[in-house]
Amino acid sequence: MALMDTDMPFPHAGGIVEIDSDEVDYVLELMNGTGIELFSSQNVRRLQGGVSSDVWLMDCLQGNNLKRYVIKQPLATLRVQKNWSAPLKRAFYENLWLEMASRVSAESVPHVYYFDEKKPLLVTQYIDVTEAEVWQRQLFSGRFDLLFVQQLGEQIAIFHEMTAGSQNYAREFNSADILRATRIEPYIFALIDTFPDMSERLVEIGESVLANRISVIHGDLSPKNILNRDSKPVFLDAECACYADPAFDIAFCINHLLLKFYRLGDAHFILMSRLLATSYLQKVNWEDRTGLEKRIAALIPVLMLARVDGKSTLHYLNECHKNTIRKKALNLLTKNLFSLDFIFNEVAFTH
Repeated sequence: MALMDTDMPFPHAGGIVEIDSDEVDYVLELMNGTGIELFSSQNVRRLQGGVSSDVWLMDCLQGNNLKRYVIKQPLATLRVQKNWSAPLKRAFYENLWLEMASRVSAESVPHVYYFDEKKPLLVTQYIDVTEAEVWQRQLFSGRFDLLFVQQLGEQIAIFHEMTAGSQNYAREFNSADILRATRIEPYIFALIDTFPDMSERLVEIGESVLANRISVIHGDLSPKNILNRDSKPVFLDAECACYADPAFDIAFCINHLLLKFYRLGDAHFILMSRLLATSYLQKVNWEDRTGLEKRIAALIPVLMLARVDGKSTLHYLNECHKNTIRKKALNLLTKNLFSLDFIFNEVAFTH
């Protein structure tokens, strides 16, 4: 049975908070020259939850006409306990990924109104909570939409299929330095000092994500970055986008579901992990599914360990959860994993 602790607070992404006049003036200055009509009345507030960027919501009102914009500016140093820096040019690749995704399905991403590579500044559509809800909020509220999970797996596969084997996309998303700085170093290589006996395996897995340049990946498919709109996914925050191993995207997302199983003890998280993997793999036609599944399976225990002992730990896990996850992840890392079902069964029967 998974470990539970009902006294621990659940995370709430996307809260809106008021800001002081100096910060409002700063945002208004950022918006000058964008060509976006701001109207006569503006209300600027900060969107909570981001550690890698400053994100604001701007409401512009004239008469009954309300326009809402998300204004995003990346941070050079992320808001985490451990030292973690990342290139500001990741905003360029986020904008590029949103453009790519919109060509596949315009409804799957927010509309981009403006991008400035020099500032850098990204202005997008604000999708209201009445229209779509953050998937993380649904999960922690015990609302499990299986149709959404199926559509999510299929849509991720569609993005990968569209870009797989493309020299043009490989050139456009030549951003391995960003993926290394935002994912490989802080998540995987940061574990080496704590687990030196696993160093060879960790380096092998981390470098393979960068070396397997197969398709464009999002790089941050966390439930806090995915909205549920009528059981269809809407994707946000693609700062880590890169031409790399598609196994990383699906492993990253599955890992979040498995960690929530440890937190909440609800078997729906195992069910959703299976469904996400199955719906994704069934649409894989750009490479051998068996090989891809093996790479996904190899990544999952590393990512489990990363959210316990890496630079980006999950605050909703207590020490008891972390000890259990650490033990399971280290055990899985010693195995030559081929099957995702094996991992799901191992996690489901953790005591």
